[in-house]
Amino acid sequence: MHVCVPVRMCVCRQLLDARFGLKRWQIGEIASKIGQLYYHYYLRTSETGYLNEAFSFYSAIRQRGYYNSADTDTRPDLCVKKLRYVARFVVVSLLLHKYHVVRDLVTELTNEVGAYSRQHGDDEQEWRMVLQEIQAFVDADPWRFLGEGGPIAVATCRLAPSEALALPHSLLVPTPLTLADAILVGNCAEQVKFSELTLDMFRMLQALERTPRGHVAPADRTPPARPQEPPERRRENPHKYLLYKPTFSQLYTFVATAFRELPPDSALLLYLSASGVFPPSDCKERGPYEQGGVMTYTRRDTAAPDPATPAAAHTPLLRHIHCLHPGDLLPFTRKPLVVVVDSPSSSAYKGVYSPFGVPLLCLLSPTSCPKHLTGSGGGGLLTIFLACPVAGFASLCGIGGPLPASLVATCCERVQQGEVEALALLGASQPEPSWLLFLGDVFIRRLVARFILMSCAMRAHRQLRALGSFPESRPPLPTEDLLSNPRLLALVRELATSLDARPAFV
Repeated sequence: MHVCVPVRMCVCRQLLDARFGLKRWQIGEIASKIGQLYYHYYLRTSETGYLNEAFSFYSAIRQRGYYNSADTDTRPDLCVKKLRYVARFVVVSLLLHKYHVVRDLVTELTNEVGAYSRQHGDDEQEWRMVLQEIQAFVDADPWRFLGEGGPIAVATCRLAPSEALALPHSLLVPTPLTLADAILVGNCAEQVKFSELTLDMFRMLQALERTPRGHVAPADRTPPARPQEPPERRRENPHKYLLYKPTFSQLYTFVATAFRELPPDSALLLYLSASGVFPPSDCKERGPYEQGGVMTYTRRDTAAPDPATPAAAHTPLLRHIHCLHPGDLLPFTRKPLVVVVDSPSSSAYKGVYSPFGVPLLCLLSPTSCPKHLTGSGGGGLLTIFLACPVAGFASLCGIGGPLPASLVATCCERVQQGEVEALALLGASQPEPSWLLFLGDVFIRRLVARFILMSCAMRAHRQLRALGSFPESRPPLPTEDLLSNPRLLALVRELATSLDARPAFV
């Protein structure tokens, strides 16, 4: 029988007190490191159950007040330990949707930073910046956090067992592909971030995970230093690499590593949420390196240009040092690849192809969209839809605040109906073989269904219809039979009516 974490910590605390004479804050530091170990183990394995373990340790530290002595202690290092613990607790609570805890922790961290600045103040600005990042991150998703009055719904991004879409018979193939690895890249200039996790990365991270099923990791042991899985057991979730502002060499190394370790009959997903790089207006060439791309790294420590070279000559070269061009992906199309691009320059990847005849799928965001339709924080509209379609529809309708639980439940039911309908219509449209192979994976299947819903909704939105910028895919989806299908349009109108935004749609 497993012993729960608080009881285990109580027994360990008594032993540590009796044998080693450790102070309470020292015991708290040990528990905090164990919690951090579980969090890093979650990052390495993508098993969401380890988040529960990390939360249990962090919560026990708070309940037992192991760091309470830091409020009266004059040593700055002890105060910093507590601040780091609270900041880590916030990250884990956010990932587990413990929004009541997040709200309390933000208040606690605000008070702790204020007390720290009054007593010490050496690195006050650094912690003030951390606090601002947390508050901006929390405020960036208002419909997913608890408000002050009335019941507010929490729309999770993760895949629940009841939300797993069945594959229509027309889309079945003998040997479907499984999503084994995902590389998530974030580098948007105006997007909020916290702990090197941008808002888009935070959303997409959860969209590729199943909901935690209690304490998956045994509670009576810590994770091993080198976790190993039996070769016959597949991960419950695809393994993920989180890359915040990677240099080109770093990104290429991670992609090459994932490519090398990709199991048979598996696919790799590359998600790019980054600022755009556009070709010069006078560029007449249309090769894979002349269409622009996305900028993966924009820090100021990039090598300075040669002062002897005119600015007009070296600026394009400098701009493209850390740009991921469509041509850079060609070597990795030797294995099944899914590319999701949420960037103003996503159209550059329309020309990506596989010269090796291996399945390739590209889901590309619209190149332009009014800022008031994407919500605060600079999150991409494509990412919002792929992670939480209800939030995506709310953004299209201009709703930026929390929604009542009953309304969100109604919208979720209609979205699930739309996802089922989208897959059925896709099967009836006789799509290219690449679609059939990728749709065998439950995560890719859900992303594709939501991509179809988004494309249909944007084509029905009056303002965006006039703008003419819509999501695109490679291979392309049939517009008349699928994206403009009357049954999907009817579901979009029902959603708009539920959100009191029917006039915004045709």
